[in-house]
Amino acid sequence: MSGPRSINSVLPRLTVGLACGLSTVIANAQPPTMTVQRIASSVSRPVFGTCAPGDANRMFIVEQHTGRIEILDLTTNTISPNAYLVVTGLSTGNEQGLLGLAFHPDYDINGFLYVLYTDSGGTARLRRYTRLNDDQADATSGMDVLSIAQPQGNHNGGWIGFGPDRFLYVCSGDGGGSDDNDAGHTAGTGNAQDITDNLLGKLLRIDVDGDDFPADPGRNYAIPSTNPFVGVSGDDEIFAYGLRNPWRGSFDSETGHFYLGDVGQNAREEIDIVLGTTGGGQNFGWRLREGMIATPSGGVGGPKPNGAVDPIYDYLRGAGANQGRCTIGGYVYRGPIEAIQGHYFFADYINNRLWSFQFDCTTDQLLFNGTNFRQFIDWSDLLVTDTGTVDNITSFAEDASGNLYVMGGGEIFKITSATIPAGRTLPDSFNVSFGNVHSGGLADLLESDDQYLQLNPVFSQSRYQQRFTIDGTASTQTPCEFKFVFEASIFNLVGTVQQRISLYNFDTLQFELLDTRLATAGDSVVIVRPAGDLSRFVETGTDAVRAQVFYQNSLPFWVTRTANIYLPFRTKIDNAFWRMH
Repeated sequence: MSGPRSINSVLPRLTVGLACGLSTVIANAQPPTMTVQRIASSVSRPVFGTCAPGDANRMFIVEQHTGRIEILDLTTNTISPNAYLVVTGLSTGNEQGLLGLAFHPDYDINGFLYVLYTDSGGTARLRRYTRLNDDQADATSGMDVLSIAQPQGNHNGGWIGFGPDRFLYVCSGDGGGSDDNDAGHTAGTGNAQDITDNLLGKLLRIDVDGDDFPADPGRNYAIPSTNPFVGVSGDDEIFAYGLRNPWRGSFDSETGHFYLGDVGQNAREEIDIVLGTTGGGQNFGWRLREGMIATPSGGVGGPKPNGAVDPIYDYLRGAGANQGRCTIGGYVYRGPIEAIQGHYFFADYINNRLWSFQFDCTTDQLLFNGTNFRQFIDWSDLLVTDTGTVDNITSFAEDASGNLYVMGGGEIFKITSATIPAGRTLPDSFNVSFGNVHSGGLADLLESDDQYLQLNPVFSQSRYQQRFTIDGTASTQTPCEFKFVFEASIFNLVGTVQQRISLYNFDTLQFELLDTRLATAGDSVVIVRPAGDLSRFVETGTDAVRAQVFYQNSLPFWVTRTANIYLPFRTKIDNAFWRMH
């Protein structure tokens, strides 16, 4: 294939800026590379690892279903034959067991460590243990700190960790089942949106160095006075809410931002963030929202609550490129490898993918829109291992030097080197031209107000189609991601309306379907991430890409024709932009 492709356009154009006004870098043809070293194998379902304060040469590995906390010597890459601690009385369902471990910031002095597990009755228990010696915790020293009854056996969450403020953060899932709507879930609201006497579906923050409940032996903690619901309606322990099944969180050691992977249900997986400069109180939207959209199942979806915070990244559930079915939250890399400094690494357990991106754009969390990232890289097929296979990733770990470890399939790998080829900077704007798919031109342009184009729909056998062309200003740019925001009267049609996004493939000379979904008012944001050799979408000679918006009503032809053929629709394009992976 010779040269970049595009289409020359001499028709009216609307210029739109990139989100946040930032230029974007696209990698050269040479792909990134990464090498990893297997440092442990035959580990039973590892779900977390961390170093203890004052003990930088050893990592403590959490085994979910055995209840064992193993000691991994990072200087010899060997696991001690004796466990540091064995937690007994566990439930061992797929999402149950020993789930979290955190060492007190003063562990080297007081010897305190905290674990979170689901007991044999299904209750999530946060317990404190005390070190017996460097190689063993005292299994008889367990003391309940907090417990949360779980209605079902899934969506336990279970990550715990101390923040830069020295408070302990605890992730809890919504209690399980589907749609946050089964037995044991608050009727009409769901647990995740219920902030009164309900700690499910939340990010909690407690002070383990105090005790505000001396008369209750099961509550051995204090409430930080700066927690968002202190003194107002809502449980004082809550720091953020609206979570479904948060799986693995982490604090960026440089910025203090808290990153969290939240596993979706049927449509979206998401990465959320709590900025280190905020005081909490974020509502991440579940069960009303799944990623950037209204929850499409169970009749529980709806508009975004006032002040709710969207994810900084979400992706479709499926088996395709950049899709998956179980997100695994990770870490921002702060180790010695310069090329990946500041990259947030995360994974998908079901689809065997390993990704990274850099958080981008805004310090105003109300501006989060699922695209607050740059330099997205799919590392899955770029890894070079000395032995073993990086798959079924269940968690990540970070050592005292910021090195990053990937856990999966009973193996633990350390990232030892990485390169990202130098890229070229793309312009900060592009031109969007709209045209009728049948006329091949820019017919039916009715109005432009710098944000909207009012368009007459093209009607053909129960279908509404509109094509538009995006022309770049550089000679060799290749599109990697598009985001479209639709506000269309067509969403109000009777019957079921299906919305599709296609890009024109100049190799096959036909439109290639990239996204299909039900078109509803709550599903007006579409992010398209093509895979493979993207030059197939760029026409030879210039730098244009043709996209097609396609609506199809499920009702019979005559009903659609009589009811809707004359309805125009408005398409908001100020948020459509180039985004390079």
